[in-house]
Amino acid sequence: MKHAVCKKSFAFVGVLIMAIANLYGQAFPTIYDVSHYDTEQGTKGRLFVINKDVVSPTSEIKPFIFATNTSSGIKDLLRLTTNGVATLNSPFDGYGTKLDFYAQNLWQGYLLGESNHLEIAGKEKVRIGVSSNYNAMEVNATSINTSANMHQAVSGVLMRYGCSDDKKQGWIGSESSHDVVLGTNLKSCIYMDTNQKVYIGLTPTEVNQINVHTKDTYGLFVKKGVLAEDVAIGPQTSWADFVFKPDYGLKPLTELRQFIQVNKHLPDVPSEQKVKENGYSQHEMNKILLQKIEELTLYIIQQDEKIKQQNAKIEELESAR
Repeated sequence: MKHAVCKKSFAFVGVLIMAIANLYGQAFPTIYDVSHYDTEQGTKGRLFVINKDVVSPTSEIKPFIFATNTSSGIKDLLRLTTNGVATLNSPFDGYGTKLDFYAQNLWQGYLLGESNHLEIAGKEKVRIGVSSNYNAMEVNATSINTSANMHQAVSGVLMRYGCSDDKKQGWIGSESSHDVVLGTNLKSCIYMDTNQKVYIGLTPTEVNQINVHTKDTYGLFVKKGVLAEDVAIGPQTSWADFVFKPDYGLKPLTELRQFIQVNKHLPDVPSEQKVKENGYSQHEMNKILLQKIEELTLYIIQQDEKIKQQNAKIEELESAR
């Protein structure tokens, strides 16, 4: 019995292949009902084949080859139109409509097993090697290799995954004027805006709270600090050695005392309020601190000269007694 069923299946496939081949072999093939041929017609479906020997009348040309009976009438499964368009359809309506492509293993005419490799489902879904009903497209494989870039467009946001235009760098990001977030557990880890600013550990809400001046001044923002074995600052055009130039205006100590009493911080050092509002540059702060150390060194040298002069006068007075 199984051999008989298998033979019928092979006969059906052969007729279907012959029908497709005949269609492409004639400019105006005529399609007839299966009853014209000595081929068994089952109760669950209807088969249409093409007679390549008859090219007229053209009014008898029908667009579909293979159809099936459903609760809502006869629906076509495989359609080959006269203008060369081929379609493969699911005959059922409503949610769950799908087309399955199976690979079958045969041994001595017996069907041992089958595996659903490709499924085209309703609601614009395509599944490859999976059976989930949630995503628009799913692929179950160890790896996917492609030489083409992958693009995603949703609500005007255009994302790109692949290579740069010159094929010299990998590329993950937006091609439209939209920020990009890299995260885990649905939380932002790295936030990149359209001005090439990078925020690590900050949410989009926290990024929006940073004032414009600070954003314009810096390129990288890190929440909770950075732990590193070493930090290097690139070459800079300014440093604090100008303090030792002859024309440097070192404030007298009395003037420095007055400034501190009024402003509550050293000259050139940003106030507490400014640091709260804008933060500070590590390079600028290092330069300012070095400037204060060099100024302090000059003050010590001045005081040393005065002490030497005073000691000389004291020795002179003592020797005059």
